Amino acid sequence: MSHRARVEVVDRTLKDLRSSANVMGGITFVFAGDFRQTLPVVNRGTRADIMKACLKSTQLWTSVQHLNLRTNMRAHLHGNTHNNFPQQLLKLGEGIFPSLNLGTDYAVTLDVSPGQIVHNLESLIDAIYPDIENLHQNDFHWLCCRAIISPRNETVNEINNLIMQKVPGEVTCYRSIDTVTNTEDAMYYP
Repeated sequence: MSHRARVEVVDRTLKDLRSSANVMGGITFVFAGDFRQTLPVVNRGTRADIMKACLKSTQLWTSVQHLNLRTNMRAHLHGNTHNNFPQQLLKLGEGIFPSLNLGTDYAVTLDVSPGQIVHNLESLIDAIYPDIENLHQNDFHWLCCRAIISPRNETVNEINNLIMQKVPGEVTCYRSIDTVTNTEDAMYYP
């Protein structure tokens, strides 16, 4: 989610450009996405700072007309009849899903019956990237259609290292350059 200050800057800019006191200068502005997915980043901020930075905390939010999608089109088009898991995720996002208080952390139990359960990273990698040992250079499309997502960079690095150990061939590291050779050209690059 974008920081509320960015949206407020767009609002002020559009008001100024269009010489209008209306919200967003009278232009229809569409916000799309699931606002439960990602919170704005506030460096060294507390939870209160993060909530204050949310788009829903701005006065502009009172002028927003909310339109909700009611059908999970991905599940609908692919004939997924197991609606229980998406409904549980929605309840969790709305804060109405029952949770267990385990001291300082809360635990939520989700029914994963339509999914597949794995008990270690090796099994997860084998389920998402079957037969990755035989990956050829031209199979980039197959590789791009798969992903393992993790909230922590250290876990991502661990998963990447495990996958790279399975891929045949030499590991090549390509480094980028963040300086210019001619110092007079430095002003042209951020």
